[in-house]
Amino acid sequence: MLAALGMASSRGRVSSDSQRKLAQVKGMLPWLLRALRFTRHASPTAIEFGCGKAYLGFFLAQAVRDARERPIAILGVDPNAELVRRCQRARNILGWPEMDFRVATCETFAVAHPPALVCALHVCDVVTDQVIGAGIDMGAERIIVAPCCHSSYQRRLREAGHRHEWGYIARCFPLLGSRFSEFVTEAMRCLALRSCGYEVQVREFVSGTTTPKNTVIVASFTGKLSERALSELHRIEEMTGLESEVRCSLDRRRAALGRA
Repeated sequence: MLAALGMASSRGRVSSDSQRKLAQVKGMLPWLLRALRFTRHASPTAIEFGCGKAYLGFFLAQAVRDARERPIAILGVDPNAELVRRCQRARNILGWPEMDFRVATCETFAVAHPPALVCALHVCDVVTDQVIGAGIDMGAERIIVAPCCHSSYQRRLREAGHRHEWGYIARCFPLLGSRFSEFVTEAMRCLALRSCGYEVQVREFVSGTTTPKNTVIVASFTGKLSERALSELHRIEEMTGLESEVRCSLDRRRAALGRA
């Protein structure tokens, strides 16, 4: 499989970059497998948004095959057509019909039935929010994401004329601004999920020595909307002058799909 994915040379050697990526993928797998093992879906579907080369999806398929679990359809979604074609070629080489790939964005892709799982590993910046928004909108049973950078929130905080004192602090002390924006971003994501009926956990999925971006958000749908979470989210928006990108993405997605 590593050769088919381009992670290993013809002699079976795996580069140091690929080894780091493998460690991250393997750190995510237990969370995904646990979610699928306890799904209520008779024929579960897992969707990986921003799949890129789909390392996470292929390793998930391998793990399900090795464990001889119930069949799972794994769908990779990415806006890059060339990457999608590359994933399709790898699937054909491996002969894994349970995998499929589509060219689409998080805000335009839809399925007929709620998926058992929506996941993403280190998609950039606000794309993580868009993945969460897509999962909420599709009624995913579980949403599991490992966020990457937070540059949009950092940039918004540092913009000249920002009306809150946090903007001044972020401009004067960039390191503190970076850490603060990361904390606020993840808090807003978790509150948005809770407000939409999800129980949320925040954990580390690998050691910080493997990657500093080692946080995973694990959300399970309960259907119990939280007014308090929504209220707290609005308070953070007011305090920081930022908007919840998850809720903004939800609005854009519903408008794009004609459900505004």
